[in-house]
Amino acid sequence: MSRKSRLGWCRRGGLLACLAATACFSDAGPPQDASATTEPDASSTSGAETSDASDGATGSSDVTTATTGAETTGACEEVLCFPDADGDGVGLMTHTPESYCDSCPEGMSDVLADCDDDDPDAAPGLDELCDGIDNDCDGLRDEASPRNAACGGCLLLDSRLGPLWFCGQTLTWHDARVRCLDFAVGDAVVDLAVFTDLEEQLLVAELGPVEPITYWVGLADEIVEGDYGWVDRTPLDYEPWTAGEPNGGEEENCVSINLSDDGLLSDRACDQTVAFLCAAPTG
Repeated sequence: MSRKSRLGWCRRGGLLACLAATACFSDAGPPQDASATTEPDASSTSGAETSDASDGATGSSDVTTATTGAETTGACEEVLCFPDADGDGVGLMTHTPESYCDSCPEGMSDVLADCDDDDPDAAPGLDELCDGIDNDCDGLRDEASPRNAACGGCLLLDSRLGPLWFCGQTLTWHDARVRCLDFAVGDAVVDLAVFTDLEEQLLVAELGPVEPITYWVGLADEIVEGDYGWVDRTPLDYEPWTAGEPNGGEEENCVSINLSDDGLLSDRACDQTVAFLCAAPTG
């Protein structure tokens, strides 16, 4: 067999067969044993090719990720997983994620926005409860939900203003503002109610309870007498008043809504103690 023929035989037989045939690497004549020069049959060729292909496949699929140390046996979809210490199925986004293949292991989750990873009763999608916790992770605590209609002496409602707290406890106007802040978590804002127009004001009044009938709202003219502004620093640009109001002059700088008077507003002294209406803006 010529050298050219032997090289061609090596190519057809595959690497393992070629390594076994020293004639492929020598200019010596063909082996004396005639069987050694016989073309490899289909089964031996197939076996060599299969083994070679198998070795190649194994080499390309044994992937070890730096983040998990886990081996995979085929292509997979990378999933970023966050710690889920409380096991509620929601990860804490403030932690650095780790990459896994196809799914997150126990103690990790690819669902984000948990607000308290130490409390399984706090996660997006849960119903708010009267427990002083932001159960649904929306930045508010103890607001209205299907399981929470009243809490801490406050009637809880949803409206076009957003969540409302009609609180029967009587406080001064300034103390009522502080109490409203208790319903906010983090950067959320809850304050005495602000109305954008008369329609909105009257709608909220219709939602209120039968008693009490008077609630502080977030309107005052403490800075400049007669120049009323809302606690969110927007001006009053419509007529919200009960007939004859405001009438208190410099002695009455804070404003209440009167549910028994068609939901209209009156001024009164800021140090009076009345019930209060808190709201969380939707914008």
